[in-house]
Amino acid sequence: MNKEVLENVIESEMIKEMNIKMQHNQNMDLSLAHSSTDQSRTRYMTLKSAATYLDVSTRTIYRLIAKGWIPNSKGPLGYRIDKVEIDQWMKSYRSVLNELPEIVDF
Repeated sequence: MNKEVLENVIESEMIKEMNIKMQHNQNMDLSLAHSSTDQSRTRYMTLKSAATYLDVSTRTIYRLIAKGWIPNSKGPLGYRIDKVEIDQWMKSYRSVLNELPEIVDF
């Protein structure tokens, strides 16, 4: 397998994992909706809160932004990521991920 194909496979696996974690986080959000504070319901997230939401590192968020994969806005206070756009972004990749072939462990 050449390097480019391997990188694409790794990136698609990373998105699959983030999608699973995001679904888990959404389920947790629904179950905790009545006990959460107004601050946790904000629509726009910092990189750190987006990383927590997707259960990945902040470095991964920076990489996704650099590749243009993740919708974001940059203002005077730094990057902000719209939670609704992240949810839509992940849903759009769900159909693509379902079409990927299974990866066989060696």
